[in-house]
Amino acid sequence: MPTNYGFVDTTANQGERGRRIVWRKYQNPNRIVQKTVTITPPGTKTPITVTVDEIAPPLTPWSDWMQSPGNLGPLQALRNADGRIILFGINSAGHLYRSEQRVAQALKPSDWTGWVQMDIGTSIFVAMAPALDSAGAVNFFGVNSLGDVLHTRQSPPCTSTWTGWTTPGLSGAAFSRWLPVPMATTIWCWSPPTSRNITT
Repeated sequence: MPTNYGFVDTTANQGERGRRIVWRKYQNPNRIVQKTVTITPPGTKTPITVTVDEIAPPLTPWSDWMQSPGNLGPLQALRNADGRIILFGINSAGHLYRSEQRVAQALKPSDWTGWVQMDIGTSIFVAMAPALDSAGAVNFFGVNSLGDVLHTRQSPPCTSTWTGWTTPGLSGAAFSRWLPVPMATTIWCWSPPTSRNITT
């Protein structure tokens, strides 16, 4: 069963971009507790005492805050089709990284992968828009420092294998705003004074 997560970042004024520290916490799962009950078995008049397991809510609804390693700026969270959360972040140098849950119910730091750099062989990124398509694969669209739109996709879905970077017919467009559409294959982009969409 997927675990609900909360994410927050804090910024200290260090340079133009600032230094952002990502913190996360998760929703604690239900507990199994033992309860003693008295029952009278069928066909008898003598009650007996038995111990049974019951599901109880957690003692505290949420975990403590945990600091994530790295110095990331913009951060995007998205669920894989199998329920695992995948994070994308851009650091102060414009490099793109991802980290994802190893299991859907990630209750400790080791249940997450380390940060993996994704932008090998590309320019630095300034914006991003990950989205889940109808086939269950995460598509990542990003804008680099030249205003080019770059795209990569999980292949197959729900794995750590990604296709090579491609430019879906949009180069040097200097897009300034992105709107990902969940569970769709269309990403809308705005580049004043006109707008257009990409259909994959």
